[in-house]
Amino acid sequence: MNLFADAMADLSEILTEQASVPITYTRESTSIACTGVRSNHVDNSIDDEGVIHRSVSRDYLIPDAVFPFTERPRDGDMITDEGKTYLVQSMPGESPWRWSDPYQRVLRIHTKQIRIAV
Repeated sequence: MNLFADAMADLSEILTEQASVPITYTRESTSIACTGVRSNHVDNSIDDEGVIHRSVSRDYLIPDAVFPFTERPRDGDMITDEGKTYLVQSMPGESPWRWSDPYQRVLRIHTKQIRIAV
């Protein structure tokens, strides 16, 4: 490894240790407790009339080494965090996840909160 790769690995480890929260990752009928770092994804778009529309979704950063499934995140998976459920969902033109770092150690998983009307 080079010096930059070593530094990125150290930073990733520190972020995970200091900022991760307990979550439950669910795929179909299997739920596994793990940890992830909360992050936001902001998407701005301008409509034909010049109105700016802002959409904020929650992303979770999970090191690949501790991701609870052998298959990568996919649409329809769910993450439960502090009693709220987030649906793993592709962003327009993207997959439901991407690498968060240049050395492909940390997954950035895109989600949308599931809101239940009462």
